[in-house]
Amino acid sequence: MDAVLNLLTRYQIPDPAAGLEVGQFRNPELQQLYTDLVQRGSASVVEALKVGATIEDLDIQDLLELSQLEMGADVARTLSNLLNGSKNHLRAFVQALQYYGETYTPQFMDPALYDEIINSGSTRGNGMSQSGDCTEPGTGQGQGQGQGMGQGQGQGGGKGSGQGGGQGRGQGQGGGRR
Repeated sequence: MDAVLNLLTRYQIPDPAAGLEVGQFRNPELQQLYTDLVQRGSASVVEALKVGATIEDLDIQDLLELSQLEMGADVARTLSNLLNGSKNHLRAFVQALQYYGETYTPQFMDPALYDEIINSGSTRGNGMSQSGDCTEPGTGQGQGQGQGMGQGQGQGGGKGSGQGGGQGRGQGQGGGRR
């Protein structure tokens, strides 16, 4: 979220989440979706994993649609990094569901794209420097959280240990050329 907030600041766009608590949205449709998904995911571990996969499914579809718009390189890079993270998270949720003998059926993205994502390897994002854009990939370290056996995928190269749904987060550092 820091990358998005940095873009909002850079382009002098007001933060639409400013002043809101976690789980609060100004958009009534997003608020209802959040409320429904939290309720559904609270039922069981399997339902929580399905909700996680659903969120990533929707995020991937939204990010793909946004990436078709004309935008600056910094915005395109941020969207690409978010897309890579969502793909990694989707794979982790699907792996965890398989551990429980469950499957996930995509609700928003094309099934062929879903199969391509699930059958591909982990992806990494590109870092950005604080002072501007960099053209070289960033590096990341991260630690994940989870329970049980399996391995989660981490954004920025972090790895989580868990049921395959372990959430890893890494912070990429730009070291490239401007």
